Amino acid sequence: FSNFKLPKLKTMKKTTLLIAFLATTIITQAQIPNGDFETWQLDTVLTSPDGFIASDQILFNIETPFVQQSADAYQGEYALELNSDTLNGDTLGSFAILGDVATGDDIKPIPYSSEVDTLKGFAKYDIQEGDTAVAFIVLRYLGQDLSFDGTVFTGTSNDWEEFSIPLSVGLLPRDSIIIVLQIGGDENSSAIPGSTIAFDSLHFASSSLLFPQIEPIPNGNFENWSHRIAEVPESWASFNRELALLEVPPTIEKTMDSQSGFAAKVSTIEVIGDTLNGLLYLGQKIGEEFVGGAPYSGPLKGEVSGYLKSVPNGDDQSAMALNFLVGGEIISGDTLPIPNTAGGFIPFSIAFDLMETPEEISMLFFGGDNPGSYLIVDELIVEEVVGIGEFNRNTTVMLYPNPAVNELHISQSADVVQIFNAQGALVKQLENYNSQEAIDVSDLKSGAYMITLDGETTLNFQK
Repeated sequence: FSNFKLPKLKTMKKTTLLIAFLATTIITQAQIPNGDFETWQLDTVLTSPDGFIASDQILFNIETPFVQQSADAYQGEYALELNSDTLNGDTLGSFAILGDVATGDDIKPIPYSSEVDTLKGFAKYDIQEGDTAVAFIVLRYLGQDLSFDGTVFTGTSNDWEEFSIPLSVGLLPRDSIIIVLQIGGDENSSAIPGSTIAFDSLHFASSSLLFPQIEPIPNGNFENWSHRIAEVPESWASFNRELALLEVPPTIEKTMDSQSGFAAKVSTIEVIGDTLNGLLYLGQKIGEEFVGGAPYSGPLKGEVSGYLKSVPNGDDQSAMALNFLVGGEIISGDTLPIPNTAGGFIPFSIAFDLMETPEEISMLFFGGDNPGSYLIVDELIVEEVVGIGEFNRNTTVMLYPNPAVNELHISQSADVVQIFNAQGALVKQLENYNSQEAIDVSDLKSGAYMITLDGETTLNFQK
């Protein structure tokens, strides 16, 4: 993966979106699907017979496995099943290769020197007209191909059928082999969705009348399988499944460093010199694109709130985005930086005032650019509230922490910052405020306060 960057999301006119840590009165609450991150699921992203290279891994296919472990076996518990199907709009076949991964696009043969002259096995298939399946073997000696022999399958065989592939080099010496089992066409045909073939009990044999023998093929009975598993939060999209396919650590993890139960940890990691950015999305992922969102039936005016813990590496910064959508298009949204929370959780709320009823809501959390940076997200909800401060449309401001103890931070600079108590009295004023500075509120009494920025944007906080 190349570095994923947080997209810049447009903010529509007549729409207000504000991030702040506000003192408000909650009227009703609406759930964000799995917003408390208590529900996680284990997804199998790759099932492959041991010793074989499966096309799902080569094609980076985690959506519709074409190579499957079948319980309809000729002998033993399992057989290998290959399928032709569609993937991302393309019709593809599948394969399993007895060999090893080499550099580039090459397949490295496995050592094999037994003096046999026939490859045998059993197949059961239903191959659509215009499609074909093949089984073939390449014998090598001292780095050179000795022979290339195979057989073609078409039509339907509802019962297990034995096949035999004579080796054209007979019993000549050999030191390595590659065996390919494939469905999905050849130079004279194409992959047709719905085609399927199963293989079982592959073995070598010698046709010698004096010394007949049967030689096993490594895992030729397809009894041994490997599974790559990804743990993902239900209702949320990420790249965990692709990373599991590559046997790379996940960027989204379940953690007990939370407000309660579990939370989602969004991490940016380094793998073999490459930076993999942590991205967690409320919505769907098609290919490498995040799209859509979760169905929304909440208020037009309210807050999305929750808890964040941001731990950047160096001067890095995490971020988040909130969007409301109609017909798949954003009607309101913004991308918001998240401050370093100094190792602890801070509550946040994003106030919104929508002019159009959305169909979906989406959220995106970004762990940062530097490996080692991470963001923990927990307890996300939508609330309909009263008491939201008035503010300029198309303005995004973050205020934290709330409640404040000694210091208060505001993400927007201002010529004049004024703080008023609950009685409306001005208790503190700052001029030429820089958003990189902290506001000292240690001298304020406990209670509710209101802040204005340049007499326009108004926020609330608790001391």
